[in-house]
Amino acid sequence: MSIKKLKGQTSKEITDLTVKGKEVIITIGKESIPVSYDAYLSNYYYPGKKLTVEEISKLKAEKKTIKATAYLSYLLSIGRYTEKQLKDRLKKKYQLSPYEIEKLIYPYKEAQVIDDLTYSQDYAESQIRTGHGKTAILANLRKRGIGPTILSSEDFLSVFESTSFNLEELIKRADKAKRNQTIEKRKQSIFSFLIRRGYSSSESLKAIDAFYQGRSDEEKEQEENNRSSLLKQEAEKCYNSYAKRYPDKMKQKQRFFAHLLEKGFSSSEIQGWLESSGNTFND
Repeated sequence: MSIKKLKGQTSKEITDLTVKGKEVIITIGKESIPVSYDAYLSNYYYPGKKLTVEEISKLKAEKKTIKATAYLSYLLSIGRYTEKQLKDRLKKKYQLSPYEIEKLIYPYKEAQVIDDLTYSQDYAESQIRTGHGKTAILANLRKRGIGPTILSSEDFLSVFESTSFNLEELIKRADKAKRNQTIEKRKQSIFSFLIRRGYSSSESLKAIDAFYQGRSDEEKEQEENNRSSLLKQEAEKCYNSYAKRYPDKMKQKQRFFAHLLEKGFSSSEIQGWLESSGNTFND
């Protein structure tokens, strides 16, 4: 008479046990499964013990949890993350359930190692000091998973009042880097730059106007001299170029004016250069 094996049992047995630091390595056949020392103590494991399919599944789940715990500890040792960033990484790498992930990170939240408010405050302060505006800061924090409860809280918003940045200095550096452009083109470029940095249209325009209006008479005079030189340089270059490329005089004139207008020069400035240089588009 044959005796059927009980449902859920397996002939696999524990072949070896090895203590390794805070883990116990349970070897079943050719597979080694690490479990926490607490899990080992709470169960009766020994070489030769046969385990059911359910028991082996639990051991493998424990193995995944140990790896995920080590990975979480590693992430927190090399940088700062928001709660959502950590949850997303754990879910992607180990396919853990929301409950399993919450259980892993809870001790770190209790110890305030994971603290979204502090993260947001520190991030905002560092961004403000490097010249970024409120709009960009809020957008980047939302991408990192920071919710409206924190972003609208007084504790967070107070950072924008207590941390300052010299916006004029930022505009000054941007202006200096574009001195080979007209003031009109520089203003457009700096405005776009500030918008990308997260400043609003109104505060960007106000800061730009204040910067250029606040220049000294000497700087304004130098601006006019540079403008004249830039007009002469650009006009001569494109006049000669278009004269070679377009036999039709009308097309030469259209292209010539369009190019210099795009550079920020006015029609009267362009016409004045033509008259003073003796150049003409007449046949």
